[in-house]
Amino acid sequence: MYKNYQQTPAYQQQKCSYEIYRKQCRYLHISTAKLGHEECEACILLTDQEQLAEHKRLAERAREEYQKDKERQLREDEALYTLDMQKIVCLPRLLQYKQLVFCKRLTVFHHTLAPVGGTTNTKPTISAVWDECTAGRTATEIISMLLKMLRDSPLRAKKHIEIWADNCSSQNKNYFIMGALWSLVNQPNNGHETLTLKYFEPGHTFMAADAVHAAVERKMVATKNVIDTDHFSECVLTATRNTRLIRPAFSDFKNIPYPASQRKLGRDARPRLKELVVIQLRQGSNSAWVKKDFDGEFERFDFLLKKVKRDGLPINDLLREERRGIPQEKYDAIIKDLVPLIEQVDGGNHAWRAGFYHDLVCSDTSVDLAQADDEDPAEDDQ
Repeated sequence: MYKNYQQTPAYQQQKCSYEIYRKQCRYLHISTAKLGHEECEACILLTDQEQLAEHKRLAERAREEYQKDKERQLREDEALYTLDMQKIVCLPRLLQYKQLVFCKRLTVFHHTLAPVGGTTNTKPTISAVWDECTAGRTATEIISMLLKMLRDSPLRAKKHIEIWADNCSSQNKNYFIMGALWSLVNQPNNGHETLTLKYFEPGHTFMAADAVHAAVERKMVATKNVIDTDHFSECVLTATRNTRLIRPAFSDFKNIPYPASQRKLGRDARPRLKELVVIQLRQGSNSAWVKKDFDGEFERFDFLLKKVKRDGLPINDLLREERRGIPQEKYDAIIKDLVPLIEQVDGGNHAWRAGFYHDLVCSDTSVDLAQADDEDPAEDDQ
């Protein structure tokens, strides 16, 4: 779309960057469908041929490492997974009512740990599903879910866990997640010895979790009408074999303190997060162990505050004392515009699900996550 826009007279009169164009499309609620694959923005926009060649080299090297991991034989005490969040789902999804795309709907999140390599259907896919009335998707909320997925699943018994993820700084590559995983691996009576994060090159991140999300989307299409969060959870649970479904309550989302020392992060010689392709947390170590290249050696990265090293990272406090809630305006619109349709669709077979929407709670402090970017900004030192 952006390439086509560049060929129009409007672009010649008022040129803009791809990022501004993307934000304007989002503001106008213009979306596009994926046609089998997505092109990498860097591959489209980079004009410096050396930078483009380096970007493609890094993407190919990460893909080679991922393929090597897929093919290696895992020990019984090892686990290899991919981590990703499905693109937000807006409910209800009613096939016969096309006007729903212009209505305020409930935003639902699906965070996935999908197994890699070997006979993956014998290893559980771990899925967490919640909606914006329960919680959002800030860094602390996403990491709270990752910790719950690791604790409340068969992964809790694995000594060594490797997780492939994209480079999303607000979700997968920040000091909050490093501190939280350091805390988990060093908890008393914890079975983990190492927790390792590996990262794809931005724009080239297709992984096993994406295949799970595609299966969920196909299941939703086959279901035709998906009414509420419980209904969507049924689609997630039945889309693939051997899925472990987690439905968190608001009390599962914790307040995770910032663990990093600004003094240490101010050192010129320390690693930058955007440079890292591997981050490993080890039992008994107060540092992270990192790589800037998959072929390189691990480098010690001392990033924690002294008091965190001494006392640990307190992550037991609730993020909220109650459900997050949705804006009153959105609640009123759902009851007025959507509930009557829910009561009519499929000959009234789903009318009983309308009660789910009546039971949503409102909050003066919550924003509409279908229109606002609820993610934390990227960290300054990326």
